[in-house]
Amino acid sequence: RIGFFAQFWLLLARTLLIRLKDRGQGRVRLVLTAAVASILGLTYFHVNDTQGTLNDRNSVIFGCLVFLTVNTLVTTAIIFPMEKAFIFREYHNGAYRLVSWYFANMAASLIMQLVFSTVYVSVLYGLVGLRPGAQHFLVFLSSCAMMGSIGIVIGTLLGIALPAVHMVTAVGVCN
Repeated sequence: RIGFFAQFWLLLARTLLIRLKDRGQGRVRLVLTAAVASILGLTYFHVNDTQGTLNDRNSVIFGCLVFLTVNTLVTTAIIFPMEKAFIFREYHNGAYRLVSWYFANMAASLIMQLVFSTVYVSVLYGLVGLRPGAQHFLVFLSSCAMMGSIGIVIGTLLGIALPAVHMVTAVGVCN
């Protein structure tokens, strides 16, 4: 029996390979992410940095965080019900421990989330004209990535708790 870290690295590599092989879903999600960022960015195009536009800037930040959280939540929640039989079959055959699978799945989801968050924030930040400077951009990016991480955890829990994909999408959209 191999150790936790060996299982983790093997499962992480396999999970990333499976997700990267599905180019259609990756492209659609990338285009959707850039399109939503463009629409939100053009809606609030170069908002002035004054007291009168504080609500506009807050709206941009709120919209950004909600989109990244819900998008990640639904995407993550849909994955588990489709893979559930495969995961349990491998687990019962002694291929790996569920803890190793869980951490590898979380790590793969976080990597993908960082990619999509970076695309989203890069498009939105420049269009809206939020505070200039790399430090401010990185703080905003890390905040968005953390909210996406929360979406990953909740999405995984929903995917585990609900037996079918259609139930996951119904609950995810209601959030």
